[in-house]
Amino acid sequence: MKKEELINRLKELQKETTMLYDLGVISISSANTERAHLTIELFLELAGEDFNAEKLAMTDYPHKITKNIDGLDIFALLTEEEAEALKQGPAKFYRNILKV
Repeated sequence: MKKEELINRLKELQKETTMLYDLGVISISSANTERAHLTIELFLELAGEDFNAEKLAMTDYPHKITKNIDGLDIFALLTEEEAEALKQGPAKFYRNILKV
């Protein structure tokens, strides 16, 4: 699936999930039609190396990377170890953290 197709599909799924929540079909939803929480791998695939990073006040996942693509905010949460590896570049991150 192409990058544009995947972004559009994420937008569609978020709208569908929000509609189901609004109708009372599901009772708990983290759906947000403006942002999507992705795996680190998918985030990097879509965002490339151009993204924002911020420090969070969370113990387990103290880092958040974000990017807006075609009106959709995507983000991923990282551990301290993942953030340190990513600071050294995506290639090192994949090699050391994801063991690819």
